[in-house]
Amino acid sequence: MEVNLKDLKNSPLPKYYRIKEFLLNYIKKKKLKPGDGLPSENKLASMFKVTKMTASHALNELVSQGILYRIQGKGTFVTSIEEKTPPIYLYLPLVSSLDPYFTGPLIGSFAHTLAEKDYSLTIKYFPDGKKINLNPAQQNSGAMVVAALKEGEGLSENSFNFIKTPVIYLGSHPEELVDCIAFTNEEGAKKAVDYLVKLGHQKIAFFSGNKDNISNQEREKGYLKGLEVNGLNWRLILSGNYSEESGYQRTKKLLQRKQGPTAILCASDLIALGIMCAFRETGLRVPRDISIVGFGDYEVAHCSHPSLTTVSLPIKEMGKQLAELAIARIENKNNFKLQRIILPTKLVIRKSARKRNRRSG
Repeated sequence: MEVNLKDLKNSPLPKYYRIKEFLLNYIKKKKLKPGDGLPSENKLASMFKVTKMTASHALNELVSQGILYRIQGKGTFVTSIEEKTPPIYLYLPLVSSLDPYFTGPLIGSFAHTLAEKDYSLTIKYFPDGKKINLNPAQQNSGAMVVAALKEGEGLSENSFNFIKTPVIYLGSHPEELVDCIAFTNEEGAKKAVDYLVKLGHQKIAFFSGNKDNISNQEREKGYLKGLEVNGLNWRLILSGNYSEESGYQRTKKLLQRKQGPTAILCASDLIALGIMCAFRETGLRVPRDISIVGFGDYEVAHCSHPSLTTVSLPIKEMGKQLAELAIARIENKNNFKLQRIILPTKLVIRKSARKRNRRSG
């Protein structure tokens, strides 16, 4: 096995990654066949002029990918010379881990669709509201899906400068020259307002989620558009976050107002559940005293009492289409045309909203 240390030295990649790529290319060229042994860690360290730990790191990476296997006391051997499908990375902001009703079904559908095509998924988290600075070694992954949920999130400019991997953004990002997939949040919110107006409500409030969340901004825009189209001047927007606790606390403050809404559109189902809890504690009833509409159609929306009228998001379909788009990008790199997939929302009518009781004002 001949090693050109000059070529390796000039590479910007980490040392372990250079060794890993060298060994992988060596195997792919069929210079090693299944069952053939590789040099020991000590031997590799000497050949590449690195520490034993660095050589071990390179071998461990190939073992984890199923390309090599180890036999204790005997050494490391080649499993197969078949080319493995490259990994697909999913980058999620840390805050998304707190919402299992959205993140769970999305990842489940995404991973299942990838597995059917023999692609592997690696999930990484990044700090909320921050840019992602990629290691140059990551540029050769299969594809990257980035859940850039807030303004300012996503890949750093420096990462875009060297990355060769297809990138897909989760959310509306028309300013970025990458594939995007999102929901018709604005249209969904407007449909909800139209429905409440049809039920006779003229005082409709909006309980927003995190103000810097892009989807929340689109839902708020749809709320305001719905009021404008229906000729309603009364409006009330209460800001918070997407949690049940946030909905609960805002409702407590709302009840201190002399004149409140007869209906509330929420930026998420979890906010709606918090609102319903607060009303129950004060003896007010939904929908007799106030109508509530959620957003998401999470599984918990079916279990609430009364059952929650909500704007349904095709979360599992988003996961499926994300996977299909990522695979298509990997397998058809030369046929590049930006994709902006916008999945439709749907108003699901249940029992938490009804015709306005005019005696309640």
